[in-house]
Amino acid sequence: MISEENRQKIIDFADQYLGEYTVKQSASGDKIIPKLCPLCHGGSSGKDKNTFAIFLDNGFFVCKRGSCGRHGRFEELVKELSGEDVKLVRSSCTNKSEKQYVLPSSPVFDPTEEIYQYFEKRKISRATVDALKIGSDMEGNIVFRFFRDSEETFRKYRPPRKIQPSEKRQKEWQDSGTQPILWNLDNCVFSQPLTVTEGMIDAMSLYEAGITNVVSVPSGCSNDQWISNCWNWLDKFKTIILFGDSDLPGRQATENWAKKLGEYRCLIVRDYPQIPGTSPPQYCKDANEILYRFGESMILEMVDSAEDIKMRGLIDVGDIVPYDPTTIPRISSGIPTLDRCIGGFMEGGVTILSGVSGGGKSTLSNQFILSAIESGHCVCAYSGELTKEKFLNWLSMSACGSEYMGLKYDKFLQKNVPFVSPEVQHRIQSWLKSKLFLYDNKEVFTKSQADSILDMFTLAVRRNNCSLFVVD
Repeated sequence: MISEENRQKIIDFADQYLGEYTVKQSASGDKIIPKLCPLCHGGSSGKDKNTFAIFLDNGFFVCKRGSCGRHGRFEELVKELSGEDVKLVRSSCTNKSEKQYVLPSSPVFDPTEEIYQYFEKRKISRATVDALKIGSDMEGNIVFRFFRDSEETFRKYRPPRKIQPSEKRQKEWQDSGTQPILWNLDNCVFSQPLTVTEGMIDAMSLYEAGITNVVSVPSGCSNDQWISNCWNWLDKFKTIILFGDSDLPGRQATENWAKKLGEYRCLIVRDYPQIPGTSPPQYCKDANEILYRFGESMILEMVDSAEDIKMRGLIDVGDIVPYDPTTIPRISSGIPTLDRCIGGFMEGGVTILSGVSGGGKSTLSNQFILSAIESGHCVCAYSGELTKEKFLNWLSMSACGSEYMGLKYDKFLQKNVPFVSPEVQHRIQSWLKSKLFLYDNKEVFTKSQADSILDMFTLAVRRNNCSLFVVD
């Protein structure tokens, strides 16, 4: 938790650097939500709003926008945006809310023989049950005991047998009012990678295989409150291996955990072994089923093969596939000297013409269009200034040449102006037919103009095989 003074520091920072924002009150704590993330600014289009939050109760921030996903401490955000160094004083508890938790108080007994037999059926030895302080309540249920700094903070219970659907009872339950933390965290060391599983029996399976630096989330894949409750402890690990269940919720949970824990330090177990003799193929659901069907060696092999998370926005230069620029298709500009300077118009490339208004940019672009068509390419063009009739007239005057250009008297200008005769115009249009396509400025699209132009260009590639695109 942080003090009221520190909360005011966050609010003052928001006033200065976050622009328009709201303060939302919820059961998970108060949070500041700006209109745009100050780090990714809502993406390239700036459309993704209200994805960023700073939690006033613990001083952490997060952006839920998929391609951003930035998260961390308030101090880090201040340093990045303002260059200033600040320090918020936190207590040892980093829970998002001000809720006061109670400690479990009911008596716990040694495991019953039925409990030992239950785990033995799942290939988990008595030694592992005892090492992990599994207990029994007064009714003989399994008690998973959660300790932090040797203090029992939380408990989960389950019967030592499979629950039948007809029983209409919970598979697992917990004491009310207790604080959910990671199971087995007191037995882990910071000098080794930490493995996180989706359930306690999965963590016991890894422990059985010799992976003792293992913890389990307290409440399955749908609740990640343990991250804030144990953040100071989790923050000390350099590497975290996420070993969730193989079903869709389990896979989604590990991806979500990685974003919050820091993708740079997380590995994910992804490939689960196929159950022998299944057709169509079925795969083991969790770590305990892997232990039961394949033994300890498969558990070790899967943890060793946990995969790095591809960091969005960073490219390892060693992974780039080299290319030979001389093999890339080009379109000639029709001007040899220019082609020698820029190498022609390269497929996938962008060439920008700049100059003063009326300096001839459109006329030069027309020359590029006509040269491309003459060499067998199809072209798609966009004109932000000219109607389709004016675009055709301007292009036709470039296409016909001086020997086919006529003059016609304009009574308003009171002089002769260049003119393309109907016969020549017809021949030009016949030549351009099915080779040149123009974006229709009068068409109403539901998207922005930029997105609509890109959509039409894409359509022109697929339907009309266009390879040169001109935006004027």
